[in-house]
Amino acid sequence: EMSFVHLHLHTEYSLLDGAIKNKDLFEHVKSLGMDSVAITEHGNMGAVIKKYQLAKKAGVKLIFGAEVYLCRDMSIRNREEKRPHLILLAKDLTGYKNLIKIISIANGEGFYYRARIDKKTLRKYSEGLICMTACMANDVAQAVVVGKEERARKLIDEYIDIFGKDNFYLEVQNHGIPEEGLIRDFYYKIGDELGIKLVATTDAHYLTKEDSYAHEVMLAVQTNGDMNDPKRFKFDGSGFHVMSEEEMRELFPGRDDVVENTVEIASRCNVELDIGEPIF
Repeated sequence: EMSFVHLHLHTEYSLLDGAIKNKDLFEHVKSLGMDSVAITEHGNMGAVIKKYQLAKKAGVKLIFGAEVYLCRDMSIRNREEKRPHLILLAKDLTGYKNLIKIISIANGEGFYYRARIDKKTLRKYSEGLICMTACMANDVAQAVVVGKEERARKLIDEYIDIFGKDNFYLEVQNHGIPEEGLIRDFYYKIGDELGIKLVATTDAHYLTKEDSYAHEVMLAVQTNGDMNDPKRFKFDGSGFHVMSEEEMRELFPGRDDVVENTVEIASRCNVELDIGEPIF
């Protein structure tokens, strides 16, 4: 019985940094004994029908998601403003439609350097969605990193208010980055205190461990970086591949719940699109 599902994953449609080919993804996930997978591109839902058809063909359930960039107010255009990340997953058709709506607003009126969305808009379209706190670049996580626990609590309350307690999960990651440890410790503590569930993800950007170097080269090419330049854009930490359940359990010793909660979330996300037979 499978007890881990990837819920945070970037394919080639995450321009700049995703390197997973959709045609390989579903077979790979299946070979790891998983029957579901989420795709969460940066600010887009590109080729969503193609992905859905490929998943169906492979006998894998696709969980529709996105990693969105937040801003305080879409009408304010401030180049210096931080754009915290958030993961949204669709539970049902209403959630799927709301996700599409959020992404189209973010890429329209919200667009400023990136597709952005504010919390006022999230609140309007929150029905049918599950929200996870994404990576270190999330606003709760950032508050924790700089020691502002009160602010972190306020932000958590706000998310619970927007999505409902059952639909909000604190996301823990372990890529060997020290700040992630601070975030995990705080989430473990506050999760118990407030009765909020935690979920483990790996920020998957390429398929296998062996693809790590190729991904680094790709990042250098995309950002006009030089592989010999230590300051070029690259990922801190390691483990950005599509991990097996065993690998995930090893990263979160003594916390099987955070690994197994991925399956709970996967079982809650069931979107069937009526698009007829695939053309290919």
